[in-house]
Amino acid sequence: DTSVTAHGGRLPIVRLLLLSAAIMSIAYAGILGFTWTSLALGGLGLALMAAFFHRDRLAGDSRLYPRSAFDPRQPTLWGLFMIGIFFFGSITFTVYGPIMIQVLHGARPITGGILVAVESISWTLAALIFAGAGVALHARLIRIGAGLLVTAVAGFAFVMPTGPVWALAPLLMAAGAGFGISFGFVTQRIVAGAAADDRSRASSAIPTTQMIGYAMGAAACGIIANGFGFSEDAPVEVLETVAFWSFAAFLPAILAGAFAAMKLAGPIGERAVEAARNEG
Repeated sequence: DTSVTAHGGRLPIVRLLLLSAAIMSIAYAGILGFTWTSLALGGLGLALMAAFFHRDRLAGDSRLYPRSAFDPRQPTLWGLFMIGIFFFGSITFTVYGPIMIQVLHGARPITGGILVAVESISWTLAALIFAGAGVALHARLIRIGAGLLVTAVAGFAFVMPTGPVWALAPLLMAAGAGFGISFGFVTQRIVAGAAADDRSRASSAIPTTQMIGYAMGAAACGIIANGFGFSEDAPVEVLETVAFWSFAAFLPAILAGAFAAMKLAGPIGERAVEAARNEG
């Protein structure tokens, strides 16, 4: 599974190949739209992803994820699941939002760029404002962040098809703020749930999970959009259908992320944070 690098480290070649193949399989399915081939490729991608996590769990000292990432009694699992599934379920606007508002609502290209920036700025401002929140507020902020993301994705499904374009701005602010007010506290609980010798793995698993969520979400977007016949010259009725389902189809995933947030903000997360504080 691994090979020794020039610096004496171990490179998990087989697991990285499994992960890459999983993402590429689902990405290629996105090009094909709704076909039996795309269904098979999507299933293959999920199986390869499961094989990656299975091998990593058994990999010993060379594993990429901490042991607690596979234990439902620890906040590490719930926090990483929350991050991965929220990034998976909220990527649609970044991928298709700008082009959708151009072809559906006649907006200029710069409008899409500004709206994407609104989400990023909202994330940054919310993170700065709530960074110093007291420990007693952390669980509440995680729940509020999850609620804002559920609201944003549901709102996109109804606003994107018919407009108005300006109504997308508060939804993007909600999505950005949802991540901004909670992300730091989520990562804190992810790391706190890992054993002392595993906390560096827990920390590095956060951006890895984030990127996996982004990649899988972007590929899934392609399956939905192409499956419903998205193109710049498609009839308005087709474009409206694509605009609705490109967001609505991800609502179950977002709700699953909200469930993970509730678990993370509950006693499981509170106990881990308290234990880590006592260790310090």
